[in-house]
Amino acid sequence: MNRFSINSILWFGKDMKEFNGIIPGDDEEYLSCIKPTELGLTNCFNGDTIVSHFSFYSQREYLDRENILERYGKHLHHEWSKIPKMEQIDKTVQAILNDIESKKSEIIQNPVPYKTAPVPTKKQWELKFKQFTRMLKHRKYKPNNTKHIVV
Repeated sequence: MNRFSINSILWFGKDMKEFNGIIPGDDEEYLSCIKPTELGLTNCFNGDTIVSHFSFYSQREYLDRENILERYGKHLHHEWSKIPKMEQIDKTVQAILNDIESKKSEIIQNPVPYKTAPVPTKKQWELKFKQFTRMLKHRKYKPNNTKHIVV
């Protein structure tokens, strides 16, 4: 089986339950190649679906700050109101979301059902370094002195 870019992926709950949803290492390789092979499953492409992906990790902070998702939602509500079938779907989805929001405090009290794998220490430092350098770039940090002390 060959690895391919996930873009969007669907796993049936019964299959994910086989390994308790634990995904070690590279999730793309694991979910598109390694685990299906171990379970004797195949993967396939489905070209008759439309999926919208909001952001990658590195884009998230900027997009949240600019309210892109909220603005996109308002645009879609406006466009869908012109098409009766889409308007009905939109109203149904909004009713579901409102129901979830009304039960938020109850939902938050439930334990999280997902397992997480510990992040290795080296990876934690790499992530912190990336966050720090992004912060410096965002603030357009320019050192006054080109001499640096490396410990």
